[in-house]
Amino acid sequence: MCYLHPVLDTSGSGTPGDVIVYSDSDPVCKLEDAPILNDADVATWHRSLTSLKGDVTCKTDFMHVGDDTPIVRCLATGQWETSYSCKQRMWRNEISRDYKFLLPDTPSAGWSACFIGVPSDETQFAIHFWDSSGNIVLQVNPRFDHGGLRKVTFLSYMLQGGWRNYEILADPDPTFPFAKGQQFNLTATATGSRSLELYVDGNVYAANVTLRLDINTITNIEMVVDVRMSFMDLWCG
Repeated sequence: MCYLHPVLDTSGSGTPGDVIVYSDSDPVCKLEDAPILNDADVATWHRSLTSLKGDVTCKTDFMHVGDDTPIVRCLATGQWETSYSCKQRMWRNEISRDYKFLLPDTPSAGWSACFIGVPSDETQFAIHFWDSSGNIVLQVNPRFDHGGLRKVTFLSYMLQGGWRNYEILADPDPTFPFAKGQQFNLTATATGSRSLELYVDGNVYAANVTLRLDINTITNIEMVVDVRMSFMDLWCG
């Protein structure tokens, strides 16, 4: 059994203070040893004569993944038990290109990913949605002037190393919403297990994009070619 040292905070403010959980004779759990990682905080500590438990909240830019209530608590054995998993969902400022960002959880219908960026090249840029087997489930590839094509967006996929096209959005596209040096706000929203819609600056840009692989196979997202991303939320919906 665990006992709390009598000098604990009873104000109800949740401030940890110098609380130590004791066994029959020896100190067991100290708050300073609680396994709280850099991606989380304890919002409130719950104390009684025999237990110590903290409600865990993920820090800004992170989200809790899993069905368990996020907590940390002291066991009678003198060990801390954790039941939380905080995964990063947001990136800010200058976001690395040619790097595969890991989704915090498995996407399904209703999932959205949001991007804010500025094209820095006059030819093209692309966003890749990868699965764990090295396939690109979807490539969103706006082209300003590349390969004889102007103001057109390729929606493609790569399966077992081979590129295939879903569709090409008009050449030239009178609604082409991208321009070098101008910020865009792009949202990709899964409307079904194999369907997706693209919104640019709040307007529908590509509706009912049919995928060849399931949405729930997407594990990573990558920015390629010349685009400066200032914000990315891989779980904005």
